Amino acid sequence: CDDSVFIRRASIDLIGQLPEKSELEAFLKDDRPDKRTRLIDRLLVRKEFVELWVMYWAEQLQIRSDEGKLSYKSALLYYTWLKDKIASGTPMNELAKELLTATGGTFGNPPTNYYQNEQDTLLIAEDTAQVFMGIRLQCAQCHNHPFDRWTMDDYYGFAAFFSRVGRKGTDDPREKIIFDQGEGEVTHPVGGGNVVPRLLGAEEPDMQS
Repeated sequence: CDDSVFIRRASIDLIGQLPEKSELEAFLKDDRPDKRTRLIDRLLVRKEFVELWVMYWAEQLQIRSDEGKLSYKSALLYYTWLKDKIASGTPMNELAKELLTATGGTFGNPPTNYYQNEQDTLLIAEDTAQVFMGIRLQCAQCHNHPFDRWTMDDYYGFAAFFSRVGRKGTDDPREKIIFDQGEGEVTHPVGGGNVVPRLLGAEEPDMQS
C-alpha cells in the first residue's frame, strides 16, 4: 500500500486513532528507506498504544469486579498487572504463560485471578482456547464440530488440564489461593469415563515432568 494508507492503518491498529495532519505530512515527506519501521517504533511507545491494548486485553480477559468472583481489589490488581506488562513490552507468549501457570494469592500474584474470574472447568477451557488460540471449542462439548477438526475427545481432553486448578480461602474473604492440585478429572459424557489431559492437535503430554 502507499505511504498515506500505511500511516493511517498503522496508527489505527496500534493507537486507535488517525495520525495528525502534521504527522501525515512529515511521514509523506520522509524519504528514508526505513521510515515505516521508524513509524511503528514511535507508535509502540505512545501512551495511546498502552491504553488501547490494555482495554482490548482487559475485555478479552473479562477483568471486572464481581463480588461473587473478583473483589474490587483483585480486579484492580489484575488490571494494573496487565497494564504494567503491556507497557513494559512483555511478549504475548510470556504474558499467556504467566496467566495459565499462575499460582498463589489473588492479591499477591494478580495473574491468578484468571482462574478466580472463571471457575467452571469447561468454560475456562473454552475461554483459553478462544482467547489464546483463536479456536472456538463450544460446539464440541456435545458433538463433534461440524465445520472444524475438533471432536468431543479433543474438547474434554483439553478441559481436563483445568480440572486440576485448586482454590482455597485465606484470612481475607476477598482473596483466594490458586494452586495446582496435581490431580483432577473430567468425565466424558459419552461412556462416562475419565478423560486424560491432552493438548489440542497434539500428543498426550507427560504430566509428571
